[in-house]
Amino acid sequence: MWLRGLRTQVCWMNVIWNPWNIPKNSFLGWLWAHDAMQTKNKLLQYGVASDADCLLCGQDTESQDHLFFACVYSRRVIQSVNQIIGGAFTTTNLLDWCLHKTGTKVQKRVYFAVLMCLIYQVWQQRNKSRVEMTILRPEMLSKVIEQEVKARIRSRDMQHLKHDDLEWLDNMNLL
Repeated sequence: MWLRGLRTQVCWMNVIWNPWNIPKNSFLGWLWAHDAMQTKNKLLQYGVASDADCLLCGQDTESQDHLFFACVYSRRVIQSVNQIIGGAFTTTNLLDWCLHKTGTKVQKRVYFAVLMCLIYQVWQQRNKSRVEMTILRPEMLSKVIEQEVKARIRSRDMQHLKHDDLEWLDNMNLL
């Protein structure tokens, strides 16, 4: 502590650096929280891109806010993920939703892991659409998110979890 000095704790720290997150998802979430993703609106400013159209929907300028909150594709992914995890996420502001979500520590960690996986996978599809000119249907992408989160949950040590949390995970079909 004395070497780094005192720093204010950011509101998103527990969402991004959640131990139930897949590390690559946390890193991309950290870029997202810092508005540091190289979206087409930024690439256009640097002179690297020829246009700023969203690679997933083509209906608006690709910015982080558009890509994760306004894009038709990502909204459909969020709706599909909601069907899997019980209608949890809103498309207005995912981070605000996570910061105000109630539930046990385990439940919050699962929702944070889903959010980070969602951000990672939407970003991957965006990149895939640029390179391979193909993307998964939103329903298929939500299945990928579900499988990744399930695999991460199953890799955790479940011996120390409360019975209620285990029951919740089982009811959510995440075990």
